[in-house]
Amino acid sequence: MIHNFQEVKLALEVKTFCTVCLKKRVRTIKDFQTLNPYNKNKDGNIKTINEIQTEVANNLIQKEKDLIKSGIICRKCEDPKV
Repeated sequence: MIHNFQEVKLALEVKTFCTVCLKKRVRTIKDFQTLNPYNKNKDGNIKTINEIQTEVANNLIQKEKDLIKSGIICRKCEDPKV
């Protein structure tokens, strides 16, 4: 039996500079969760769509901070053959 659960998807564009060539680069970070009976909060209740959106948004913010902190290397600097 196949179940199709509703996905809650968010994307965030991160604009930063390549740590090697210092050119401006854009990366898109995506995250999602599904609205399903197995996705429960700490109380054991099924998460609402608002709770899921808040959690996904917080995950994206954390990923953005980690990406900016670690820096990015553009594809041309990573693989000079391209």
